[in-house]
Amino acid sequence: MIPVKYNFLRKELPRRSIKKLLDVIYRERVEKHVFLPSGFSFYIVKGKEGEYIVFDKNYCSCIDFLLNVIMREERRFCYHIAAVMVAEDMNLVRIIKHGDDELETFLKRIIWREK
Repeated sequence: MIPVKYNFLRKELPRRSIKKLLDVIYRERVEKHVFLPSGFSFYIVKGKEGEYIVFDKNYCSCIDFLLNVIMREERRFCYHIAAVMVAEDMNLVRIIKHGDDELETFLKRIIWREK
């Protein structure tokens, strides 16, 4: 169940996206990666079809964000960004710390799907 203060998401996102959002939150598939000592951070949302990078709750690497948020301007955000907002509020974000020297390798793995 989505907390009451996030009921606006029902108008913003399609029903299937709400189901996906709840799935990734309750399966604890929202991660915040923090790189130290710089403090640089971003989120990874692990959906059924892949891992997506969310920067500052304003950008997501998924195709839905590109098509429906940027190009068509049909929505303000994708379900991955919404999942970050809700998971943070519910304290369901896994925080993972890395050294700054790991940043390049980590991003390449995510971007190029190297696992």
